[in-house]
Amino acid sequence: MLKARTPKPPADLSEGSKAFWKQVTQGWELDVHHAALLQIACKSWDRASEAATAVATEGAYFTDRHGNRKPHPGIAVELQSRKLFLSSLRELGLDVKAPEAPRAPALPHYRPAEKEIGRVC
Repeated sequence: MLKARTPKPPADLSEGSKAFWKQVTQGWELDVHHAALLQIACKSWDRASEAATAVATEGAYFTDRHGNRKPHPGIAVELQSRKLFLSSLRELGLDVKAPEAPRAPALPHYRPAEKEIGRVC
């Protein structure tokens, strides 16, 4: 039986994302479309990290030319990139825990209606 070749991480990923790539590709059997999703996830993580660094360096808010305080654009980039990272992981199925053992469905609990005392119709 031939051992499947693990794809190398893209060169433009950060060292942390390359390590994550290697961990996933060694632990999971990925098809071509899965590798593309993994690349999207890793690049999204890198983009979120870049945005977080920019916000930390430049501050969370700035004053525009009209004197109005506005949030740093990197905040939105970081948030969107993290959401894309998480959705890519869900698409890959990396967020799934092992299924529980099958069991009988739980029946709803019924309580008899309490009698209303002294109610006049």
